[in-house]
Amino acid sequence: YHSKGYQNVTQLGTDLVRQNYPCAVSPLNQYTVTLTYNDASISNYWTMLYAALKNVNAAIDRAPAVITKDADPDGIDPAVRDKRVGEAKALRALYLFEIVRNWGRAPLMISEPMAPTTTAEISDGAAFYTQIIKDLTDAIAILPKKPTGTDFGRMSASAAKHLRALVYLTRGYQPYADANDFTNAYNDDVDVINNSGYSL
Repeated sequence: YHSKGYQNVTQLGTDLVRQNYPCAVSPLNQYTVTLTYNDASISNYWTMLYAALKNVNAAIDRAPAVITKDADPDGIDPAVRDKRVGEAKALRALYLFEIVRNWGRAPLMISEPMAPTTTAEISDGAAFYTQIIKDLTDAIAILPKKPTGTDFGRMSASAAKHLRALVYLTRGYQPYADANDFTNAYNDDVDVINNSGYSL
């Protein structure tokens, strides 16, 4: 999110940023025929999203094998481990949401790759949204509404619920939308406004 490439992919050509180089034509601004799949901003964004997915999938998949205080006094507290898994699921949902919003169809990567692969199965947007909503629902059930102390700044249930509202709202305009998407988006955001513990 702090890279120029992310800004190029998500902001150029919108009502937020009209032109990044005043004296030159930019394919990302004006969608010219020179805009191709191998544009550096686009390919780097794709690569960073899938690298991040690999990492959160590893955290989620390996969590059951993490040594906890139940088995060893030097282990992690099980409640902390569960919170970290909730954070990872919320982050995975965010990355998948960025992918489906930008590409529509792509490989739906929800487990850690354990070996190199030379093929990928493409999933449609409906499968992405199903996984995103499942991950956010799992995260909301585990995470605190508003982290405090040393957890300040970490993913919270309120942030995950706000993201889920955006997911519902976005899916609501798709051909595979659920009839309750707009109602669910409204209910999630009203709950965040009224019950998150944040001043809005």
